[in-house]
Amino acid sequence: APTATIALSDNALKAGESATVTITFSEKVKDFSNADITAPNGALSSFTASADGLIWTATFTPAVDTEAASNTLSLGTAYTDEAGNAGTTAQASYAVDTKAPVFTVQLDDASNSAAKTDRLTNDSTPTISGTGTTGDIIQVTMPGTLEVLSTTVDANGKWSVTPTLVIASGNVSVTAQDAAGNTSPAQSLALVIDTAVATPTVALVCDSGTSSNDKISQSGVINVSGLEAGATVEYSTNGTAWGTTFAAAEGSNTVSVRQTDAAGNVSAASSLSFTLDTTVPAPTVTINAIGGDDALSPADAVQTHTGITGSVTDAREGDLVKVLVNGQTFSATVDALGHYSVSVATADLIADQGSEIEVVLMASDAAGNTHMVSDTRAYAVDVTVPTVQSIVLDKSALKVGDSATVTITFSEKVKAFDLSDLTADNGTLSGLATADSGLTWTATLTPTANIEDTSNVVKVLANYTDLSDNLGTAATSGNYSVETLAPTATLQLADEALKAGETTTLTITFSEKVSNFSNADVTVQNGSLGTLSSTDGIVWTGTFTPSVNLEDATNSITLASTYTDVAGNAGQSAASGNYSVDTKAPTASVTLTDNTNTAITSLTAGQSAKVTITFSEAVKDFS
Repeated sequence: APTATIALSDNALKAGESATVTITFSEKVKDFSNADITAPNGALSSFTASADGLIWTATFTPAVDTEAASNTLSLGTAYTDEAGNAGTTAQASYAVDTKAPVFTVQLDDASNSAAKTDRLTNDSTPTISGTGTTGDIIQVTMPGTLEVLSTTVDANGKWSVTPTLVIASGNVSVTAQDAAGNTSPAQSLALVIDTAVATPTVALVCDSGTSSNDKISQSGVINVSGLEAGATVEYSTNGTAWGTTFAAAEGSNTVSVRQTDAAGNVSAASSLSFTLDTTVPAPTVTINAIGGDDALSPADAVQTHTGITGSVTDAREGDLVKVLVNGQTFSATVDALGHYSVSVATADLIADQGSEIEVVLMASDAAGNTHMVSDTRAYAVDVTVPTVQSIVLDKSALKVGDSATVTITFSEKVKAFDLSDLTADNGTLSGLATADSGLTWTATLTPTANIEDTSNVVKVLANYTDLSDNLGTAATSGNYSVETLAPTATLQLADEALKAGETTTLTITFSEKVSNFSNADVTVQNGSLGTLSSTDGIVWTGTFTPSVNLEDATNSITLASTYTDVAGNAGQSAASGNYSVDTKAPTASVTLTDNTNTAITSLTAGQSAKVTITFSEAVKDFS
């Protein structure tokens, strides 16, 4: 029968290792496979044979996380040689230890300055400790420095290491190796190294009053900021005894504050000194006479606002003062001298049914404590102002020689009213009088001469008063026109040197449109004037024809003052410039004289005579 021997390349297997299994047969076999082999606590790969079929090999891989010191790899008898003879059994022993060593790791209690479970410490060279299997080797790598420390688990199953270098916050990496050489996966221990804590800041929650930084408040509640999460806050009023609460006392307070963070670091202290004042002020308020005399007159009524003034005690500059009148509220503040002045709508003072105001003071102290007081004051109202109800003229158009009666009617009887309280455009007022004790007044308006103005009014000035001395208001009449300017004219001949057979145009230009004008108003010398005509009533023209057989170098045309303007004012006379008329034909006489200058009337043969022609005037075109 065939025989076999079994050999393993490694009879003590740990994690990560494998062994080659070699079976050597005494002769060539058949029907051999992995089914003929049992290998506990591991797995075999498929066997492969050598060229001669005598040696078969496979790889044995131990099971993970297994610890078995005694294991037998066995060959069964199912195989045969080539002759069919059944084989014999064979065995080999081996040990399996693939179980990683087990251990624990922690921040040692002696180095943990905070809670035992938070891995937070103010120890920068903390001790790392734990448990494990006696004899196992523990290797620790520190964060920041990467310093590697090794130790062996003692007989009590404990271990610890302490770094020689100051570490930083981070993960401590720890591994363990057992006697078999198995190395555990690394465990991480996250550490936070905290060796400092900031000084907290302390302030009043509310620094009440007008100043937000004077450390005077009606509330003693303080606010501590700059605290680390989880820190413990402590208070001290003497710098020696510390506690976790603080309550302010009335008056001066000084409190110190410090914090102890989660790592056990204790901060420096910060301090706050302040004054707690919860006592309210006891103010008073007074009101000065309203309008100076507690009476509103028309002079007061014309002001849109009236100042309400007074004084206060036990109040501060800037404290609010309110005046209540006619359902309205007006506000101002107290000044540095303890006075106030509130601008109130005069209309509300007048309209208030009770004629009484209320002044309310909201006084405060430096700590912001407040107290409200009020006072009232009555006043009288007399604001009826005399007015002009009408100014009527009995004529609205005045010309030369006219006058008009002016009637002025007031809303009530007035006094201190005279001509100085009246003005009249382009006219003079006279005879001012009243027949009903001052309610209605009349005067005569005489227009100014030589004026032409269509826009004029009579004005009543605001100088009069009613019987209660209330000053009246001004007024203006309706418009009236003044036309006292006499019309004028200019006369112009187109040709001012006229001779026989000629005519010329006379142009009369008036200063304004005229009426009642005709040729009868015009006188001409040494000639005649055709009918005058006009298209606008201002410029008139006519044809002037000189008289015949006449010679006169000095002539003029005159305009009489018998015409008028449209308003009926008589016009002014006028005259043209000088013109000459020469319509007389020239004459001549002829005389003969001999050489002795003696006049002759006949000539003999050989005799000559001087011919002299004498004209009646200078001639031209003679030859």
